[in-house]
Amino acid sequence: MREVHAVAVSEDGSALLLATTPDGSATFRLGLDERVREALRRPVTAGSGRAAGGASPREIQARLRAGAEVAELAAEFGVPEERLEPYAAPVLTERARVLEDALAARMSRPQRGPSTLPLGAAVKSRLPELIGGQPEAVEWSARRTEAATWVVRFRYAGDGAVGSAEWGWDRSAHSLIPLDAAAAELGHVGLRRDRPATAAAATTAGRLSTDSGGPVRPDAPATGGAEVPSRIAKAGRRAAVPAWADVLLGVGGPAEPAVGPGSGSATG
Repeated sequence: MREVHAVAVSEDGSALLLATTPDGSATFRLGLDERVREALRRPVTAGSGRAAGGASPREIQARLRAGAEVAELAAEFGVPEERLEPYAAPVLTERARVLEDALAARMSRPQRGPSTLPLGAAVKSRLPELIGGQPEAVEWSARRTEAATWVVRFRYAGDGAVGSAEWGWDRSAHSLIPLDAAAAELGHVGLRRDRPATAAAATTAGRLSTDSGGPVRPDAPATGGAEVPSRIAKAGRRAAVPAWADVLLGVGGPAEPAVGPGSGSATG
């Protein structure tokens, strides 16, 4: 079978111009009907020849799977991006699916447990807090390493600064592993903790006041270790009031005589 090579596209874009050598003059014209277009969209398997710049389809797809972009490879090989699209389509679809799964997973941290939000939402929630404002641009990507593992990368830019974070993504175990300090902080949102009891008590105490207008002091322990409320009275203005514990336990000062109607003193 005689081999021909595509050397150009017709001016109206409706046909490929073919030649018997890669750099020869066009001697054949192939109309781009639906069958030809479908064949061009179909991924080319390894061993079917060179795709661009001396690289095989398998090599191009490996580069794309490792994180390279179509525009980057097209510039490197000196070919139009459209020439790489048949090889790139299935790989870009795979990368997008991997990224989608990772962003929906929840990262876990030792002693903190799993995040309350999936990775995508956690990063969106945590980033403004960590950088002090909203980023101007963000970008997510996924790539496959030489060890056949996947890495998810997040990059952001804002206020003249740029930053990034990376997570290892185990698809079979559905597990996210932070690969740097930024990933550990951005990828995890924990449960909101209540304020410490002492702080809450201090805040509450600061809002209260005594009858004389002064602040309430911290509750003092009474006999037996029980805490009872007490008030501070200003000297010379009113008589001291015995503590509630004294009243209840009967250890206060001498009881005042009860006064009944029509009599000057209590009767025995």
